[in-house]
Amino acid sequence: AVLAARAHETQIQEVDAALKAATASFKAGRYGDVIAPLEAALVGEPSGTRAAAMRYFLGIAYAKTGALDKAIAYLQAALDADVEHEDARFQLASALDRNGAYARARTEYDKFATAYPQSQFSVYAMRRSAALAKLPANAPPESKTDAATDAAKAAQPKAPVPVAPKPAQPAPANPAQPIAPKPAQPAPAKPAESAPPKPEPEPAPSE
Repeated sequence: AVLAARAHETQIQEVDAALKAATASFKAGRYGDVIAPLEAALVGEPSGTRAAAMRYFLGIAYAKTGALDKAIAYLQAALDADVEHEDARFQLASALDRNGAYARARTEYDKFATAYPQSQFSVYAMRRSAALAKLPANAPPESKTDAATDAAKAAQPKAPVPVAPKPAQPAPANPAQPIAPKPAQPAPAKPAESAPPKPEPEPAPSE
């Protein structure tokens, strides 16, 4: 009994860890990273609320990576288990739409828009349903293949286009400014030399 309890506790921890990792990977856009750990956790806990959540995440992950048949199966199973995520039916409708099952997709779009009229996806669901009403129930096989290929390409992250840095523009050389000649300084005037004083006449000697 003790071993069974420990095994159950370990299983719960593994499922919790897988769900937390799935949430983090979804936020980062790494949808393919969640598939293996979630499927492993789902083997240990195939039913219940958390199992429904794992099927929901797996459905979206497979849809993002272009495996639409698996996405549809997991999302349908999540809905059958009353998954708590309200957009699960919209995700199913989108996967069916991309897989060329237009009649089923339209049905799911209508169910979603009726159940969640305040959802941010509701308007799109109604418009897409109206557009699908003009299409056949199922897309031709070649169109289905092309849709799956396009979905896989769309799921791949686009690498940013590198922008070449602009070359540094050399600063224009300033033309040499001509140096204005200094005005000629007038030579200092020489002071006028005063004439030496004339000698006073000697007085005549008196006789």
